[in-house]
Amino acid sequence: MSTKKTSSSSSSKLLPAVLAICSVLVVVVAWSLPQMIPPLFDLHPPRAHPSKTMAAMVYQTHGDPSVLEYDTQHPQPIPKAHQYLIQVHASALNPCDFKQRRNPHIPNFVSPVPRIPGADMAGVVVQTPQSSNSKFLVGDRVAALIPYWGTPWGTMADYVAVDEAHLAKLGPSLNYTEAASYALTGLTVLQSFANLEHDDSLQGKKLLVHAGAGGVGSFAIQWAKHILQSAHVATTASAPKAEFLKELGADQVIDYRTEKFEEILLDYDVVLDPMSWLYEDRSLQVLTSGGHYVNVVGSDWAFDDGIERGNGPTTLINFITSKVRNFIQPNSTPKYGFVGVSPNGAQMQQILDAMESGKIRPVIDRTYHLSEAAEAYRYLEEGRAKGKVVLYHGEMVKQQQSNAAEDDTGGEEKVSHEEVVAADEGAEESHEEKPQSATAEHAEVQAE
Repeated sequence: MSTKKTSSSSSSKLLPAVLAICSVLVVVVAWSLPQMIPPLFDLHPPRAHPSKTMAAMVYQTHGDPSVLEYDTQHPQPIPKAHQYLIQVHASALNPCDFKQRRNPHIPNFVSPVPRIPGADMAGVVVQTPQSSNSKFLVGDRVAALIPYWGTPWGTMADYVAVDEAHLAKLGPSLNYTEAASYALTGLTVLQSFANLEHDDSLQGKKLLVHAGAGGVGSFAIQWAKHILQSAHVATTASAPKAEFLKELGADQVIDYRTEKFEEILLDYDVVLDPMSWLYEDRSLQVLTSGGHYVNVVGSDWAFDDGIERGNGPTTLINFITSKVRNFIQPNSTPKYGFVGVSPNGAQMQQILDAMESGKIRPVIDRTYHLSEAAEAYRYLEEGRAKGKVVLYHGEMVKQQQSNAAEDDTGGEEKVSHEEVVAADEGAEESHEEKPQSATAEHAEVQAE
């Protein structure tokens, strides 16, 4: 009898704790979903045109880059009443593209197949919405990030339908490959910093950016140093990339192969972490008690055979612990936040304007033609890229690049970024001379 009473008493004591945890989880989910679903998902994607076709990269099933097919007869999208039809001149590769493609466990309503990959693009307006007060006109050169969940349409195609709220206009000195390069990664950085508390600016603060040589990292270093005026920017990278990152604005580069950043860095105000599945717990150690940890959602979340996998319970525990402790006693432990990038034309315009002014330097490692997207992804998935890998579209540009490649017998890379810039300029009738972007050389294989 005594044993039963003890068991009953223990259960009654546990019940409030279980209910409290469940309540916290409900609050977290209720808070997260409204912020994530509308911007990331295209709940009503455009229909396919019954007769008009285009060239596009398509995959019919999940897998490695070999599943990508170059389809020259793929249906064009029919823009919805409020959308523009854009002829795409350049699109950029991002890790989230191949993480979706290679993960067979993603539900089809989240990542439908057959699917055109890609979310970054730059091109020209060829059709405006039905309303008479359109912000952009036919012939305008524009760039955008489009929603990449819930839709079979992507930017690695000749045409894409885009909402006005997602578009921004190119300045006269930017070419298409440069404009497309920093859509997703640039918006990730802007939205990461915007998620910090309103009374907390990066001016004069210490910032750690992980994977500095990647797309997010190379942009974040420049934005923090040259736009937000951070006092000190540290980053993790392999030693051969240290000088390159210091040119971008990094004050300190930690060689992740030979050094432990948590043993070197102390009292940082912000950590921007696109490598959270690897660095999360260690990163929390370098922050001040009132600092900010920003988890850039980027794992492939393929728990059984994923290359990166997710943090799982560790991330959830760290997030809840931070929220509860800071609620009880503000600034008692580092604040924890997630960022999942959303299309935003106003912020995209800030990025293009900063690139136009020369404050932000587009870092483009390699360029490939749209038809060579599988080869481009193989290179990106090796982890060797420094900055962005970009696709250029169109037969005229392809022919110009083929001619340039035939004259080049000195290396495995067929097309340099400078050659693409030259061809891009030649495709425009009235462009000013473009500033050269940072063209990266081969680097050692790394986990960035």
